[in-house]
Amino acid sequence: TDTDPVATCEPPIDPVDTSSPDHVVGTGSAASCNEADLRTAVEAGGIITFDCGTDPATIDITETLVLRTDADTVIDGGGTVTLDAGGRTRHLILDHPDWMNNPYGVTLQGLTLVNGSAPKGTYYPQDPENPDCAYGYKEGSGGALYVRNGVVHVIVSVFRDNEAALEGPDVGGGAIYALGVPEIVITGSVFEDNRGANAGALGMLFANPTIVNTVFRNNHTEGVGMNYVEPGCPNFNHDEQGGAGGNGGAIAFDGMNYDDVVGFCGTVFEDNRANELGGAIFRTPNVEMRELHLVDSLF
Repeated sequence: TDTDPVATCEPPIDPVDTSSPDHVVGTGSAASCNEADLRTAVEAGGIITFDCGTDPATIDITETLVLRTDADTVIDGGGTVTLDAGGRTRHLILDHPDWMNNPYGVTLQGLTLVNGSAPKGTYYPQDPENPDCAYGYKEGSGGALYVRNGVVHVIVSVFRDNEAALEGPDVGGGAIYALGVPEIVITGSVFEDNRGANAGALGMLFANPTIVNTVFRNNHTEGVGMNYVEPGCPNFNHDEQGGAGGNGGAIAFDGMNYDDVVGFCGTVFEDNRANELGGAIFRTPNVEMRELHLVDSLF
């Protein structure tokens, strides 16, 4: 059957009106749409649209675009613009130092992000004398988008073939990683062929997701050994940590900031794979038992 997004559920948010943009990238042709002009627009914030002609256009991203933390940024690709990081870099980052209190953030709509690769940092090899102890990367989450403490809205967009670090107990989010965010809403979108140590497509820590009419297809984890307490192991990200990931073929999330989680509605999980726990979704609240709502969704 056709598993592209369908309007099974009421969208929780509407597309942003971008008819009066703050910045327009391009002057009517695909060649005029370039990374330098997009970077200038992103650094300024506000509503960004494109004028790349009538045919689909691809903009190569060679260095991560840094989003403002003190203003909203909307990037509207109009359904025809692709940002291609070529496996060189992550597409976008919003990194606010506080925790779950920033009212500003990023909206991606009508945009395709492909071939993103999160910066990995130092690799810590497995100790052959203590093979159960944690190893891999401590950094490298969010292959296309990394957000700490900012609002995340994704509307009718596509994330394809993006990659987070592939080994490590805590890294993940092949497409998106959201950390301590006040809100994350995804609607009418597609995540396919993304990968990470955990959370092949979408990784979250202290984030309450609302995901509606969205498809997660052929995302997978590459980590092994899970993430758990292994007595006697040295400090990795925390004391006595074992494993190198493998949880949540499409989605993994940990912790929450309040109880009334909306969760998933009209969402399709197809051909996702995890080496360890949760071929589609891995969930740990890290406190007492919580509820996860799955409405009109297909696995």
